[in-house]
Amino acid sequence: MPKISKDDYALTESEYRKIVRRMETFRRETSHRGGVQASIVTTYGLQENMYSEISPIVITMEDLFA
Repeated sequence: MPKISKDDYALTESEYRKIVRRMETFRRETSHRGGVQASIVTTYGLQENMYSEISPIVITMEDLFA
């Protein structure tokens, strides 16, 4: 479900856990042996907190329409 924010987006613990589960499922289902990185697309960016480390790749609206 899309979430709307007027500021940098802050990941919550439950969202972090969902991303980790999805990455694990991907590895298991595809037998992928390489690294997997999460990408997050946000309007304004990702707020740094203890869960933001999950995504080294953050794409903003500015990136999409530059």
